[in-house]
Amino acid sequence: MLREVQKNSSTALKAIQAVSEYVDNAELSRMLFGQSRIIENIRNRAVESLMEGGEQVRQESIVSQTLVSGAIHMNTMLNTSTSHIAELMIKNHQKGVTGMWRAMNRYDTATDRSVELAQELADFEESCIERMREYL
Repeated sequence: MLREVQKNSSTALKAIQAVSEYVDNAELSRMLFGQSRIIENIRNRAVESLMEGGEQVRQESIVSQTLVSGAIHMNTMLNTSTSHIAELMIKNHQKGVTGMWRAMNRYDTATDRSVELAQELADFEESCIERMREYL
């Protein structure tokens, strides 16, 4: 489950990084920066827990990184409005929430620590969705 937390948080960070260059709303920009710091903290704690458990930490593949940023660049070619960017981020966060719930339901033998991190990430991404709706 910790790998799922690492993977989903890395994907969220990549999406925020990719979309940030199109944001012209200062308030939204600050919110995205704050979100990235919290998600990065969750990812770092998942990586720490993996290393403490003697697990190998896997780097995200270049292909998956490119897919995330490429999809955002494609979706912002014709529309870089604040509303559209918020919609893209809502969709990204919804995928993250779904991925975390899928992992929590699948890994019934996961440690309490990994379940806590997965739940924390899912809860945070749900709160991000709520806050992004203000920009639609």
